[in-house]
Amino acid sequence: MQLNDDEAKALILTRETGAVDNASLRAITGLDTLSASQVLRKLHHQRELLVQGGASSATYYQLRNLPEMPLFSGANTSDLGVNTSDLGVNTSDLEVNTSELPPELLSAIANLGQKPRREKLWPVIVWLCAIRSHTAEELAVRLGNRQVTALKSQHLSLLREQQGWLQYSYPEVINHPQQAYITTAAGHAWLAEQEITV
Repeated sequence: MQLNDDEAKALILTRETGAVDNASLRAITGLDTLSASQVLRKLHHQRELLVQGGASSATYYQLRNLPEMPLFSGANTSDLGVNTSDLGVNTSDLEVNTSELPPELLSAIANLGQKPRREKLWPVIVWLCAIRSHTAEELAVRLGNRQVTALKSQHLSLLREQQGWLQYSYPEVINHPQQAYITTAAGHAWLAEQEITV
């Protein structure tokens, strides 16, 4: 297919992580923002190897289903398919499964109220993400159908960037469609200081 090095790196990253965005491509190639956008657009529009999801600064790309293409010759391509019909987030389908949660955590969630203070909400978020990774949408549902945007800006970003108690599940692709939050070692230590046992 006569791909250049940057195009090949974009496809390899997409294959390895499930998605690629401008920032992740810049990180592995050293390209500037405009050049990375041009590579991704070329792979999407001209070569039709990538499928676009998200929009604006949240744009990401996934591999198109190409069973006839020798894109990764010798590799098992049976799992390369991308179903673009479910790229959008539909939180109405998210059911809260409480069977995995300890009774103390369920009680803490029930006692949050409508507008809980950080001192009450942050331990619950970090605790949930210590049990397993959660997307922002899952957390919003678990915490009483909160607004995802507000939850991200007022809590999740601060817990990740300032406190260091959460991290992304896919740190190399910030706009990954299955991006989720997981508790860091520092977050586990902080929970222990709060006398919360995971």
